[in-house]
Amino acid sequence: MAWRLLGLALFDQGQYVPAADALRTAVSIKPDDVLSINACLHAMMLAGQDAEALAMARKSEYVAVADSEFFETYLGLEAGAPGGDKAKAIDARKRLAVRRPENRANKTRLASLLINSGKTDEADKLIADLLKDDPNDAVAVQLKAASLGRQSKVADAVQLLQKYIATREAKDRTVELIVNTARLMVQLGQPDEALKVLTDNRSVQDPKTPQDRKTALI
Repeated sequence: MAWRLLGLALFDQGQYVPAADALRTAVSIKPDDVLSINACLHAMMLAGQDAEALAMARKSEYVAVADSEFFETYLGLEAGAPGGDKAKAIDARKRLAVRRPENRANKTRLASLLINSGKTDEADKLIADLLKDDPNDAVAVQLKAASLGRQSKVADAVQLLQKYIATREAKDRTVELIVNTARLMVQLGQPDEALKVLTDNRSVQDPKTPQDRKTALI
C-alpha cells in the first residue's frame, strides 16, 4: 500500500519515471492489485516506456483482464507499442463486439485497427453499423473517410469530409472536429484542403476559448 501511495503521489506531481518505479514495486509485492497495475501502466506510458508497459500488461492479463480500464490499456499497447501484436488486439476486440454489440467505443477502435491493417471490408461493415445508429457520429464519418483513403479513393474521402463539415450547424463545428478533420486530410495527402478547412472555420474560435486552443486553427 505504501509503495502504491508513493507512486500515485509522484504521478500526480508529473514525475512519471519514479512513479512507475514505485508502482512496479507495489505490483511485485501484490501482483493482483489491479489499481496499482493500471496506475503503473499509465505512468510507464507517460514515461515513454511502452515496451515495458506491454510486458507488464501481458504478465498481468490473467489477474486484471476483467477490469475495463486494464483491458483498454492492454489492447492499446498490443496495437501500438513496440513488440505489440495488432492481430491479437483485433481478435480481442472482435470477441468483445460479439459479447457487447452495444459498445460503440469498442466498435470504433476495432474499425480503426482494421483500417490500419488494410482490412477495409471488415471495417466498412462496422462503420456502416455505427452510422446506422448515429448518422451524425463525427468519428464514424472520419473512419469512413480513412477507409476510403486506404482504398485509394482519396477524392471520395475528401468530399465526404467536406460535406460533413458543410452540413453541420455552427454550434456543432467544434475546434476538435475541425482540427481532426484537417489532420485526416493531411494524412490523405491533401494539405491544401486541410488548410482550407482550417481557414474557412476560424469563426469557431470563440473569444472565450483559451489561447492554446485558438492557435490550433491558425
